[in-house]
Amino acid sequence: LNALIWCDHADPALLQPFEEANGVKVNVKEFEGTGAGMAIVEQSQPGDWDVMVIDSIDIPRGVEKGLFEP
Repeated sequence: LNALIWCDHADPALLQPFEEANGVKVNVKEFEGTGAGMAIVEQSQPGDWDVMVIDSIDIPRGVEKGLFEP
């Protein structure tokens, strides 16, 4: 499971139990600021990221750019 997460929001105390309970490894890449996160997604291939932690106000912009599925 590949997760793109705001810096300092990837809490190992949450990730480890999730991984153990679901039998998956969470690969975390942290970003600082919405612009940086959106740039990472724009430069990635479809399917590279399974989950992205982003402010809800920025979701419509990502949908308009074709980066997120509504």
